[in-house]
Amino acid sequence: MSRSKRPEILLGALRELKKKGVEFTAKFYGDPPATETDFYENLKENFPELKQWGIAGIPNTEAPRVFSANEIFVNLSPAGMYDKTLFEAAACGCLVLAVSPDFAELVGDERFYITGTNPAAIADKLEKILNLSDSEKSALSEKFRNLSASQNLKKLSDQLLVEISENQGEISNEVDKQKGAV
Repeated sequence: MSRSKRPEILLGALRELKKKGVEFTAKFYGDPPATETDFYENLKENFPELKQWGIAGIPNTEAPRVFSANEIFVNLSPAGMYDKTLFEAAACGCLVLAVSPDFAELVGDERFYITGTNPAAIADKLEKILNLSDSEKSALSEKFRNLSASQNLKKLSDQLLVEISENQGEISNEVDKQKGAV
């Protein structure tokens, strides 16, 4: 429950959903870092719902079980924080809403891209996802699983090999320049 994850924004969005009468369950996993216990205490004070939704941190080995037990995963980490949990949640079939423009580009569906920090706008996105039909949720869940499977170390190394082989001359010239600069 770190400040960098911006839980207060999601808590605000969930509060908006409650006001609209949208039915949902929410879970926040994670303990605050030792340096942010006052931030966490402030969250609990400003969002009493957190007492109901908050769950202590879990070991990494439990993450797949947790993701698989939930339908939607929301990641509000600022752009530039390419969080591995995006792919872990997707691999488990969660529908992933995220701020990351890189992840949004991979997903290719604006419904899952959060462009700002306005709780009401995020609530609207969540409401639309919650209201999808079961068959559409199932198809999207499979899409997210496939997306996650396509992002792996072997694929990255294959792409790097292609890039290196296609640009070997340029790379050699750059290495020679660097040697001359030393």
